[in-house]
Amino acid sequence: MLDVTDLVDEYQTGDQMATRVASSDVLQQLAKANPQFWGGAADLASSNKTALKDDGNFTPDNYAGRNVYYGVREFGAATATNGINLHVGSRAYVSTFMVFSDYLKAAIRLVAIQHLPSIFIFTHDSLAVGEDGPTHEPIEQLAMLRTIPNVQVFRPADAHETVEAWKVIAKTTDKPSVLIASRQKCRC
Repeated sequence: MLDVTDLVDEYQTGDQMATRVASSDVLQQLAKANPQFWGGAADLASSNKTALKDDGNFTPDNYAGRNVYYGVREFGAATATNGINLHVGSRAYVSTFMVFSDYLKAAIRLVAIQHLPSIFIFTHDSLAVGEDGPTHEPIEQLAMLRTIPNVQVFRPADAHETVEAWKVIAKTTDKPSVLIASRQKCRC
């Protein structure tokens, strides 16, 4: 379980921001309060907004780094994250675009069976066609994720709901969590 005692919802009604940005703000707060919290992405940390800003990269020369660069291998990233969460005392997340969640499905199913609290952050949720065109437009992925037993799926509508979703995710110890975040700005 992650400590969320000092987690602050600093958003005002009328603010406009993508939920991936709000999620990044929460990640930074969680990292400050929880030294055992870490994670990463393939090559999309800057787009997913999941890099922990005050921490270096985990490398053979820096075991204290809390940002993992997995390379472009979503399934491997998910299984490595699950392995990290098997180690008592660590809590890890992995992130990628939502359209690529299909590549992680087997790893999500297995960690659900194991009752481990892995965190999967999927961004660029939208019905609108984004910069990368229709190949990056998630359509059926939300329904697929919601059908996996023992997985809690959060799709916050604004920054406030993003903070609340993270409060639940932080306290969850017996199942994986999926956080789906927007690329586009949403109004609080």
